[in-house]
Amino acid sequence: MNVLISSKLWIAVIILMSTAVLSALDAWQPIVQSSEAWTPRGIAFDEPPVIVKRVLPVYPEALKESRMQGTVMLEVEILTDGSIGAIEVYRSLMAGEGGFDEAAIQALRQWEFQPARSGGRPVACWVRIPMVFELSN
Repeated sequence: MNVLISSKLWIAVIILMSTAVLSALDAWQPIVQSSEAWTPRGIAFDEPPVIVKRVLPVYPEALKESRMQGTVMLEVEILTDGSIGAIEVYRSLMAGEGGFDEAAIQALRQWEFQPARSGGRPVACWVRIPMVFELSN
């Protein structure tokens, strides 16, 4: 009888855990959705992407007053038309609203590129871009 109760209890626990995991997966949304499918990392190209338009990040005021400085490293998906796809923070400096990460992503969203090329044809690729936040004396 105890074995039967234990089995039923474990089955109930497994069902509850499965339901919780499925609910979490249903709620998950990527932070940035690109217009194309996610580009696999490690795509080879003959010619790297070229920056056509660069926008510098706005230094967050609260962090300027605290004299914080540093670099946010972003991994960026550059699509075949040269636009920005997904952006991921590779190395964070200060996450959250009003932080360096947010300022870096907002600036990078405005960048434009000539896409990378492979065999003369444009290809989507991932690159790392440092965004430096430095105060002058």
